Amino acid sequence: MTLHYAVKNGNSIPVQAPRFAENSVNPYYCNDHQTIAVYCRATPEIIDKYLAPTPFKSVSDVFMIMFSDCTNHDGIEGAYQGVSFVFPVKHRDVIGGYHMFTYTDNTDIVLRNREVFGYPDKLASINILEENDKITCTCHIQKTGVSNGSKLIHLELDKSKPLGNSLDVPNMTPDIILKTMGRPEGPGILYELALSRDTSPDFTLKNKIEAQATVKLYENSENPLNEFSPIEVLGGVYTVGDFASTNENGWAKILEEVIPLEDYFKS
Repeated sequence: MTLHYAVKNGNSIPVQAPRFAENSVNPYYCNDHQTIAVYCRATPEIIDKYLAPTPFKSVSDVFMIMFSDCTNHDGIEGAYQGVSFVFPVKHRDVIGGYHMFTYTDNTDIVLRNREVFGYPDKLASINILEENDKITCTCHIQKTGVSNGSKLIHLELDKSKPLGNSLDVPNMTPDIILKTMGRPEGPGILYELALSRDTSPDFTLKNKIEAQATVKLYENSENPLNEFSPIEVLGGVYTVGDFASTNENGWAKILEEVIPLEDYFKS
């Protein structure tokens, strides 16, 4: 049987047969979506150092390392797990969480998040294991000559050890994203957009546990995570809920053309 493909002008490359057709990005759902987040305090100068190339301003020295278990993800990309480093920032009058580093174990998710939204996803090996109420999360990234990859993150949360006091942490919603497109003919930036994306109105929380946690960060030449080794771990949060990225809230909004495309043609 010969299949006849209707050629379309897609919203991602290749335009004739895009990996993510416009109607395949949203909506998607993940019931019993689990997150393991640890809130840490970092040196303000280090945060400012890494925010310097962006238009965003830090609003706190507290940041979040969040592992996500999306085993039940029903999108065309399939199941995945990931981890993000999220920093509370301000852009104009919007305060949210800037995703500075993100690692995911599904190639299609990496492509979708980078191509469509501009998240900084890199492909990595993610493991989330629970045993006797202790959750251990690790992230390894591929490295030449290292069979199991280079270890970047080791995080543990013990649900049997609750925190003495409830966590008081800064707001990190909506997602703040810096979508950057490089110049095709040489070094430099073609255009850059500041975006926001907020799926929280469609999230249904089922369970939440605040507990003691630890985290160890490592580095390699392209992932200097150890610079954010916390001077204090405030605690961890384990959540279970039904996640939804709908057509109403799953798309991003443009906050600003940081580097307009028109500037390229003027140069």
